[in-house]
Amino acid sequence: GGLLIHTTLDPSLQAKAEIARDELPDNEAGIDAAITSLDTTTGAIRAMVGGRGFVPGQREVNLALAPSQTGSSIKLFILSAALQAGANPEDVIDGTHPCELPNPGDPNNPTFVTRGGVNGGVDTLRRHTVRSINCAFLRTSQIVGLNRVVDTVYRMAASPYLYREQPVSEREPIMPVGSFATGANEMSTLDMAAGIQTIANEGVHMEPYYVEYIDDSFVNLVYTHSSPGTRVLETNVALTAIDIMKGVLTVGTARRELAEFASRRPAFGKTGTQQNNWTAFFVGATPELSTAVMVRDPDRYTEMRGIPEFADAGVDRVQGGTFPARIWGAYMEEIGLE
Repeated sequence: GGLLIHTTLDPSLQAKAEIARDELPDNEAGIDAAITSLDTTTGAIRAMVGGRGFVPGQREVNLALAPSQTGSSIKLFILSAALQAGANPEDVIDGTHPCELPNPGDPNNPTFVTRGGVNGGVDTLRRHTVRSINCAFLRTSQIVGLNRVVDTVYRMAASPYLYREQPVSEREPIMPVGSFATGANEMSTLDMAAGIQTIANEGVHMEPYYVEYIDDSFVNLVYTHSSPGTRVLETNVALTAIDIMKGVLTVGTARRELAEFASRRPAFGKTGTQQNNWTAFFVGATPELSTAVMVRDPDRYTEMRGIPEFADAGVDRVQGGTFPARIWGAYMEEIGLE
């Protein structure tokens, strides 16, 4: 009917994201990277890279929208739920491992035991976040309440791709399992970007969207996107979460790739690496953009250790603080400085 549909995608940012994806070397193992980047204040989808590009019969998955295990990047939601419930950065939590905890979301396995990750000892919520201590966050999620954490995820990351009462045929629900803090639930880069957007926007969630406005064949405006957003977190809670997660870039798990970036730009984020290095995330934001990067094999869970092409680039074991953080930094560099 001659409609002119004006999308939110920014051609220059899209091109920049595609170039940044190439920070991940081509490799025979088939490991790929995906990026989703949202306007922090509006939720507009400014760039989306689903991998190297569509090839019939070979590369048909939009990796940016593919739910994948998140590793510790899911901790950004637990941190937000804890702060909203009244926690403060200097609260002391036991991060000693191994830890065995109730597993209410899985009646067939009444307890969950983890021995992985760093032994954090007894330390503050701030330091446990920066160091990404699993047992500390497993315990925190139980103290806050796993159902409350699940509710926080649905509210912070709400979109047409993730919402409560979503049909199981469309997507598995987020479950209140004991292993929540280590990434048992699957999330996409769009979900993760939407979640951190809520924090970066001082607690107001703006649902991600693709269409800015539509004109008819006579250039009459027939649709304009408009949303007031939804306050999910109190302003002081969001600002405290930002302050804590700045440390991830400056002294924490992303420091090797992003400390210099953070010395020049206001930014915060969270790394995540799933068991056996199957997936790796970096999710971060600046005042301008909220961006999630994921690296994994699109077709299966492949252990990302000892990949020759990655070793040549100085990465023997892919973690959230390696290629995902590197790609994120390459994309976010200079944005907002014009």
